[in-house]
Amino acid sequence: MRTILYAETRVEEDDIKEVVKTLENGWLGPSKKCHEFELELCKANGVKHGALVNSCSSANYLALATLKETLTCTIYDDELEVITCACGFPTTVAPIVQNGFAPVFVDVNIDTLNILEEDIVSKISQNTAAVFFANTLGDIANLELIDGICKSAGIMMIQDNCDAFGSTYKNKPLGNYGDIVTNSFYPAHHVSMLGGGGFVGFNDSYHVKIAKMLRDWGMSCGACNYRPACNELKNGVCGNRYDDHLKIGKSVDKRYCFDIMGYNFGSNECGAAFGLNKLKKFQKRDLDKRKQNFLKLYAGLYQWKKYIKFQESSLNVSVSPFAFAITVMENELFNRDDLVKHFEDNGILCRMIFGGNLLRHKGFENLGNAEEYPNSDYVLKNSFFIGCHPYMSNEDIKYIIEKFEEFMLGRLKN
Repeated sequence: MRTILYAETRVEEDDIKEVVKTLENGWLGPSKKCHEFELELCKANGVKHGALVNSCSSANYLALATLKETLTCTIYDDELEVITCACGFPTTVAPIVQNGFAPVFVDVNIDTLNILEEDIVSKISQNTAAVFFANTLGDIANLELIDGICKSAGIMMIQDNCDAFGSTYKNKPLGNYGDIVTNSFYPAHHVSMLGGGGFVGFNDSYHVKIAKMLRDWGMSCGACNYRPACNELKNGVCGNRYDDHLKIGKSVDKRYCFDIMGYNFGSNECGAAFGLNKLKKFQKRDLDKRKQNFLKLYAGLYQWKKYIKFQESSLNVSVSPFAFAITVMENELFNRDDLVKHFEDNGILCRMIFGGNLLRHKGFENLGNAEEYPNSDYVLKNSFFIGCHPYMSNEDIKYIIEKFEEFMLGRLKN
């Protein structure tokens, strides 16, 4: 039986060569390839600065940890809040709580599967520090609207773009809007770093300095740690690697001075070499193939729009699709689970829209009242996605459309 994965990364011969070359250099920790990948990711995201990390979950955590470290306000005795969407992936919400913020939830837009932008303003209070949301499956929220809301309120806008690498808004990379963006290089995503990786991008030089210190154990010169020259020059890039940083009357190596409590969220050279090669192929080949597959599925399934609906794109968006979402509308013939079972029985792998209403899950149920987010419940019960990745063939697309038609004709006949 044919198997069509919801996502796929293939290891190709040139990928292997790049990793082998890096292995032969004899240094596995972060160095030249990591630095090069960071620079390329800044360009791809449209941000001025960035930090390569070991996962997007770490990137999201660093985004919130950096926000926490850089906040200067007089209301810190009260619990600061971060507005986010009730429908989504857990590691968009978990870092909010883990960094001591209170999540304030907004419902999802059933049509776009993104945060319901018009509800954000009513959730802003004197304790709001940021709006943090994911762009679902490659489609994009109204970034200009959210950015304007955040600027007017004097709060930060943070995007989780693990699904949306390569998407643009008004022909600009997504990092042109807001303050912080994150990416994932898990094997299922648009670009892979072997087993996984992540990136957090900033438009403020102080923010990235804090983020890199947090990434690299809290090291005072963590901001230079991936720059090759810092390893090669005796006194580092700054020329001042050794000074009385600890105020003890003796010179110390700033690489062993820790200005804040940090983590080890660093990446590695082999993953960066693999990621750089995959990034080139994504930009030259894979992005277009994803778009083509998405449009073929849309055209092939459109005749059944009486029973199913597709994710709607916002205006001014060019989507880099992670997957193809389907929402089963209420009808007397079938429900979401019936269709998913038919697909899975025929080798077409399906996934839910991540956690749906996260407040229905045991790990998150104490954060709010799930009943207040009916759209998130609707997505939890009625929506799912299938693949449109670049390794899907025309025959795979045709097979999906045929199996859907087979399902529908069987239901209509009965």
